[in-house]
Amino acid sequence: MKIFSQLILMSIVGTMLVTAAFAEGGIVAEGDGFVVSQQDIADIQAYFSERGFESNEREYVSGALKLFLFAEEAAADGLAAKPDASLSGKEKVERLYKLHKLYASHLMESYPLSKEAIESYFLAYPEKFVNSESLFDEDRKQVYAQDTEKKEWIRNKILAAKKSRLLETEFQRLKEKYHVKLQ
Repeated sequence: MKIFSQLILMSIVGTMLVTAAFAEGGIVAEGDGFVVSQQDIADIQAYFSERGFESNEREYVSGALKLFLFAEEAAADGLAAKPDASLSGKEKVERLYKLHKLYASHLMESYPLSKEAIESYFLAYPEKFVNSESLFDEDRKQVYAQDTEKKEWIRNKILAAKKSRLLETEFQRLKEKYHVKLQ
């Protein structure tokens, strides 16, 4: 019984310490133009918990940094304004998440993908395009003649396969650009 009461006491003290840290809004990370606080992490954790996503503290910090950095870059690129400083909680997270998605889409759309890469995909998977146009000319040589819609489909297919790597590379680049410091 004594061990049980000690565990309860330790739990209460631990909760009080965590609550105090969150109440102080301790800085978790900062960079040029932004600060990520303990409260921001708590807000992000609550936001994603409502949607059935659970993770560990380190992943929430990394996720928060991505949200803040991509929002900074979206604003710097003129895609949208940064969230108003008066926003907090769910509203702030929703706005950051929207900017994150906007910047990620912009990044994917503006990613340079060569004509050769698209042609290579077409030639590697001709069976996907048999019904669209003839794959061979009159000399029975394989040809590459696709309409704009098919080229866009191929481009999107290639980028979908590269998306997570591209976003992670951009995240690392932005951490350097904005001189991010973890506390």
